[in-house]
Amino acid sequence: MWVRRQWRGSIGFTRRGSAGGRRCRGVQTGYGDSPYQSLSSFAGNPLLISPDWLIEDGLLRASDCAGGSFSAAAVDFDAVKRFKYTLLETAWGNFRTGARSDLRLAFELFTQAHADWLDDYALFRALKARYGGASYLQWPEDLVRRTPAAFEQARRDLASQVEEVRFAQFLLSVQGARLKAHARAKGVRLIGDLPFFVSPDSSDVWANPELFLLDAHYRPRVVAGVPPDYFSSQGQRWGNPIYDWDALAARG
Repeated sequence: MWVRRQWRGSIGFTRRGSAGGRRCRGVQTGYGDSPYQSLSSFAGNPLLISPDWLIEDGLLRASDCAGGSFSAAAVDFDAVKRFKYTLLETAWGNFRTGARSDLRLAFELFTQAHADWLDDYALFRALKARYGGASYLQWPEDLVRRTPAAFEQARRDLASQVEEVRFAQFLLSVQGARLKAHARAKGVRLIGDLPFFVSPDSSDVWANPELFLLDAHYRPRVVAGVPPDYFSSQGQRWGNPIYDWDALAARG
């Protein structure tokens, strides 16, 4: 398959990229497609899902991928998102109507094993889509505050969309394991670069406001940044909310 041929041909590039300080960033991105403004500290980025492997698993046909021609010089994120999310929607429909039994079982086990973060994240993404990508602080107040009645109503209303978000994370988990095994077999080490802060507009903050230093309106009281250095004489204001370390320690 194409992905395997490309992987074999990219081994030298991977080594050079690592030596030059490049890293793979796979988190689900938010504003500006920046991995340092991630929508979740747990979720992966669905744009990294390989259509080739979806074809191998019987979730897509090769013809579904026709028309996906993109510039090699620069990434048009909006175009890639439209293309990839259309493919994922098709794959989800095929999974619901005729997936292999082993994939169905694996999906069920995945959702159970990761429910502690996946349920909140999936509902967050479904609500974000419902409200046109707006920050959760612009949603109805009862959803901002996650009142039980509004929360449960949203789960019922968006059940299908929530499952589709879970499905994308399942695919990332399966394909990530395959990629890791393939890299190990080729003697290639994968190096990750994860942000240590999350976006103020993230499922982490929405689901766990008590773990961040927020005001009464759920806005950060203080934000992350760095003092002046060789990179910026004025310092940098990142805008990420700061963790409430005492609350985290109390939770254990």
